[in-house]
Amino acid sequence: MLAISILIPLYNQEKWLACCIESIIKQTLHGIEVIVVNDGSTDKSLEILRPYLKKDSRIKLINQENQGAYAARNRALMDATGEYVAFMDPDDYYPADDILKKLYNAAKKFDVYICGGSLCIDHNGEIIKAFATRMERKLVFTEEGIWDFREYQMEFYYQRYIYKRSFLLENKFIFPPYKRYQDPPFLLKSMLQARFFYAIPDYVYCYRVGHQLPMVDWDLYKVYDMLRGIKDCLQISLSHDLEAVHAHSVHRLDDNMTCIALIRYMTVVESDILSLLLDIHRCIDVELLKRYGWTQRMFGESYNLRVFEIMRQCLCGNAYKQLTSLYK
Repeated sequence: MLAISILIPLYNQEKWLACCIESIIKQTLHGIEVIVVNDGSTDKSLEILRPYLKKDSRIKLINQENQGAYAARNRALMDATGEYVAFMDPDDYYPADDILKKLYNAAKKFDVYICGGSLCIDHNGEIIKAFATRMERKLVFTEEGIWDFREYQMEFYYQRYIYKRSFLLENKFIFPPYKRYQDPPFLLKSMLQARFFYAIPDYVYCYRVGHQLPMVDWDLYKVYDMLRGIKDCLQISLSHDLEAVHAHSVHRLDDNMTCIALIRYMTVVESDILSLLLDIHRCIDVELLKRYGWTQRMFGESYNLRVFEIMRQCLCGNAYKQLTSLYK
């Protein structure tokens, strides 16, 4: 059995793909395979990939019509043969050549389902390794060892972990069919089932930002699917009493760009989004937010003013008053 399968969903990433592939084939770990699922690319991504396919037999290509990254990742997972799997996005890269070796050796030594490390961000060439906010500081592990996920509570950047493939398959953990925000529910479910994971302080994944399509330009389907993912995380955090995850999800909903994108569609009275937004609202637990440190004032000044304003535009007066009265 191979050690690790690296799974890549590929759609129109001609600018970054070579850097990504180079960072993988330089890894010092023996026994890896790279499964690239071309999700209907229309740029030169395949042209860039072909020379690597010819010279490195570890790289395998699967072509499919465009279905979204979730479908490409799920397809790659079904075709993988490694003991562990790693998920890589084609615009990101490994910051060092021994990343997979360190992760695999740690996972084997401590016999864990999930093993990960710290994340750095490449913002248009500037490498960021230190973070200011309470949530972002969780991207860096300062100590090596076993972590209890209930104490850690971070549902973002699933790419900085490797996962035991049999563990994912036996529990039927795949990515939900969302155009956006499909990875936080996947990571949450996996971590909660595993309960514990092993972490190393090394920066094991470099996430590239600054080139993505702004949220305000997302189409209706992406906005809707993002809300579905947020709702999943709210429900999971509520049922498992995870105050940090709950707060992260509300914060994501309250994000400026999220609200701008929502208002864009609420102005045309998009009933499906309104219905989903109301469902999300019912999932929010103020007591969990208070336990995380949110005050009534913080909640009122952020979530109420922004999200309730969206609801106010589309709801009759009595329904709006009923909703807002819960948080006064």
